[in-house]
Amino acid sequence: MLADLFHKLRARAAVPETGPVGPVDTLLTATLLALIAFGVVMVYSASAVFAERQLHDAQHFLFRQAEYAVAGVILIVVAARIDYRHLRALTYPILAVTMGLMLYVAAGFGHAAGGAVVA
Repeated sequence: MLADLFHKLRARAAVPETGPVGPVDTLLTATLLALIAFGVVMVYSASAVFAERQLHDAQHFLFRQAEYAVAGVILIVVAARIDYRHLRALTYPILAVTMGLMLYVAAGFGHAAGGAVVA
């Protein structure tokens, strides 16, 4: 009886094999695009006066940030099409690289300026 219940629950929780590309979550996509647009506008708002005075082009950082935002959206679309189950074999190598980089920064390597350290 209990085994049947577990079997039914497992069958209900199983993800159907529809391939690596599933349905798009519209709310998540809209939120992501809104946050990216908000970030681009905030960069413009914070840097327009500086860019006008120093570079004589108030939209310099706006266009630059927009280019990076478009590149980021393209990378997100590409990453969303990758079946994450194939990345399981890379779990520990990625973890090792991440820990190594964290130790590199914690050990004090990098460039120090204005009280901040940049690796």
